[in-house]
Amino acid sequence: MDIYQDSMKNRRMKQSEDIYKLLFKNNGTAMFISEDNSSIALINDKLENLIGYSKEELEANMKFEDLIVADDKIKFKCYEKQRRKDDKSDNCELRIVDKWGNIKTVLLQIESIMESKSIVSLIDISRRKEFEERIEHLMYHDDLTELYNRSYYQKMLNCLDDVEQLPLSIIIADNNRLKLINDTFGHGQGDKVIKLVAKILKKSTRDRDIIARWGGDEFSIILPNTDIDNAKKVIKRIKREVEKVNVDIIMPSIALGVATKTDISQNIEEIIKLAERRMYQDKLESKRIIDNAMIISLENNLTVSNYESKAHIRRIKSLLLNFGKILGLDQDNINHLKLLARLHDIGKIGISQEVFNKSTSLTKLERSQLKQHCEIGYRIARSFQELLPIANAILFHHERWDGKGYPQGIKENRIPLLARIISIVHYYDIRTEVDSLSHQEVLNEIDHMKGKRFDPRLVDEFINSNIF
Repeated sequence: MDIYQDSMKNRRMKQSEDIYKLLFKNNGTAMFISEDNSSIALINDKLENLIGYSKEELEANMKFEDLIVADDKIKFKCYEKQRRKDDKSDNCELRIVDKWGNIKTVLLQIESIMESKSIVSLIDISRRKEFEERIEHLMYHDDLTELYNRSYYQKMLNCLDDVEQLPLSIIIADNNRLKLINDTFGHGQGDKVIKLVAKILKKSTRDRDIIARWGGDEFSIILPNTDIDNAKKVIKRIKREVEKVNVDIIMPSIALGVATKTDISQNIEEIIKLAERRMYQDKLESKRIIDNAMIISLENNLTVSNYESKAHIRRIKSLLLNFGKILGLDQDNINHLKLLARLHDIGKIGISQEVFNKSTSLTKLERSQLKQHCEIGYRIARSFQELLPIANAILFHHERWDGKGYPQGIKENRIPLLARIISIVHYYDIRTEVDSLSHQEVLNEIDHMKGKRFDPRLVDEFINSNIF
């Protein structure tokens, strides 16, 4: 009787095993039968297609753990332990490596079928995972810089505001003069500067630090386990990297402030506000140095890009200073003429090189674009305290006495005096040096345009002076 019962039991087990084999071989999901020691006893065709190994390579020769990415093996063991503990068959997300070294993300499920055997199912979710990761990337990253965005920053700030992360330092960074760059060169150039600043911040910090772009020109950095002294070293590294930059248009400039949370009772928002105040203080203290550096950078671009020659600027400066003295201008206006000589055409750097250097006749649209250099120069000058006194002269130095000039068509004494002065000097230099007319020929032309293009009184003073 016992022999008969054992025989029937073995037969039923054999039938059950055959049924399982038949079911999983014809299943659309990648599957294998596993022994308790995680060896692979039997696989179906879908698993071969998923991982690239043949039946012969896998069955009885490899363990499933051999396929799991090293970082996920602990995760798999925890899943196995939990499954045995409460006999649940919840899914587990793992990364496996196929025969050719490609990493795939799979959804794994294990179900016990008899004694020491289990059926393991693998669903390839790699494409779905990539899509999810892309969506998460878009949710938490800034499109332009690829840095984290403010949403992720706030999420991580809440997470890192913990006693284990103390001291926790916050750096606030602000890109100086971004509006000037956007107004002068367009938002495309402004975007390049923002990306350059982002690159500098990443280079100057650790991988574990959180760098986020807060807004248009503001960035913030979270430095876990970093005291104030080490945070200040990061600021020094950032400033050194900025000084190394060599760009075509304008040097980047970053104002920086830092504050550190040393006690868990401190409010993290107050730490951020303190870092912001210190950043604005840095901006204020460095303003004159930054402005001077930017003016020099802009001026260099004017000559390096061949919008103006240094010789032309030197000649204009000499004539303006001598003419200003003949006119009896005070020292302030003489100093303004010095600046005007250097920067009267600064707006040209905002004009396309293609338009500016075109050898054939300009179209109506191109002429209109070229004339915009007066307004661009005006906006640049208005951005700097030092250049405010010459802003109107830059704007109006192509106006005419008879009101037929540009950009606004104003006339006579409504045109600022410095603009009226430089228009005569500029015309004289272009006609003698560029167009190669004689000194007397040009003076005759200027005299002929008296009351039309030029201020009559200034023309008489210019022609009768001995400044040449």
